[in-house]
Amino acid sequence: MILNDLGALQNSPVLEELAVKSLFDPDPAAAIDAANYLGRYGSPDAEQALWNRYEAWSREWTGRAAELRLVPAGKNPHLRDANLGQSLPWSLSSGTAWLSDESKLRRIQALGVGANIQRETEQALQAWLRRPLTIAYIPTTPPSFTVAQYNQTSLDSLKKKLAQFPSGTKFVLTLSSPTPSPAEQKVREEIFQFAQKDGITVMVRPGS
Repeated sequence: MILNDLGALQNSPVLEELAVKSLFDPDPAAAIDAANYLGRYGSPDAEQALWNRYEAWSREWTGRAAELRLVPAGKNPHLRDANLGQSLPWSLSSGTAWLSDESKLRRIQALGVGANIQRETEQALQAWLRRPLTIAYIPTTPPSFTVAQYNQTSLDSLKKKLAQFPSGTKFVLTLSSPTPSPAEQKVREEIFQFAQKDGITVMVRPGS
């Protein structure tokens, strides 16, 4: 997990270039590290590299789902290949630097091999299709949020993700309590102010 560890400390174009090359490393563990890194820290350009690798993985394993299935207490020679098949769609559907809408999620699902990818992508798709889209406030320290299929670990990362949605998109904000704390109220006002500037609509769910 060296790329992800380095990315958490300080991201750089050099790391992204290395990650893109590592996607096709013969060692699936290195490719998994690269896919996870590009999903978390990659630039918008990294999305196409992930699609290229996912399409290649899909071509290799289509019709061979049984070989990827985990056998408890048995031999699993393709365990890392299966894990790579989980990491690539996860990185594409939840990537930080791009927005995966319905068409992309359906493409991810169509390329998926195995029940796990189908199930997880369907969950992401259902979260995307729910309208209006929900922003859920989670009162952790610092606060975190979910929006559609995305988990955002800070208010700043939430704003960056909201900015990727088309202008005019409608959201409903749910808070942790009908009587929000001063901290929650401050977060709500900051989200509203950001939405106004960005051209999106954020409403508060009644009772939240």
